[in-house]
Amino acid sequence: NATLDMIRDDRTDDDGIATGRALIPNQIPVTVAAPSPGGSVNAPPGGYVAIASPFNMTATSPTYAAGASGFGNELTGGTATAANNKTPYFSPITVEGFFTCPAIPGSTQVLFGGMASHFIGISSGGKIVTGNGGPGATTLVPGRRYHVAWPNGRAIYLTDITSATAGVRDYHSATGVQITPQGGRFCLRNHSGSFALSGGAVDEWAVFESERYSGGSYTCPSAPFTGTEPNLVALYHCDGNVEEAVAR
Repeated sequence: NATLDMIRDDRTDDDGIATGRALIPNQIPVTVAAPSPGGSVNAPPGGYVAIASPFNMTATSPTYAAGASGFGNELTGGTATAANNKTPYFSPITVEGFFTCPAIPGSTQVLFGGMASHFIGISSGGKIVTGNGGPGATTLVPGRRYHVAWPNGRAIYLTDITSATAGVRDYHSATGVQITPQGGRFCLRNHSGSFALSGGAVDEWAVFESERYSGGSYTCPSAPFTGTEPNLVALYHCDGNVEEAVAR
């Protein structure tokens, strides 16, 4: 309704009408033929167009291998990075995923990055660090599979899946990290081209627009994400590619 949307032009055109006229979209209805009841729907001319997520990553020298039972493949080598300023960074946020710990690095290496100065990585001390928060209390063991979650910069949650131990809050800050909404570039096994992970593996990483975990302990997911979880923004299964499985 052009009388209500309050969108008006800002110039006088050659028709002599002064500025301030209401802008009205030129809407033309499209006539489509309905399929017969119970019949099949024909594809449009040229076929259906596959929609690519703007959050898809580009992989460099990727290698994949079978991961944990029921989880498909995991990304065991190389790096992956989304286009710059295509992925959102916001608050509240939770980033979480699974990884197999490599040999403890001599300097920080990143599992998931590309969020301004924030990332989830492994420090030279063998502990989880986030770039702005941590390190965690647990010293990681090379070769073990873990789940890690970073809700809103306030805490680090960690589960040693190989040892079948309960999930713990590995780090906590009474004050959350200040996060300014902005464009980013989600990355796997690196942080915007730096701090690349050497060895190990990453699997099933997800970004949520919510603070998914709180309290002194937590229970990590026991199966891959379906893509229908509440507040899910981005999901990377790492099942032979680094395509994002949710955003459209």
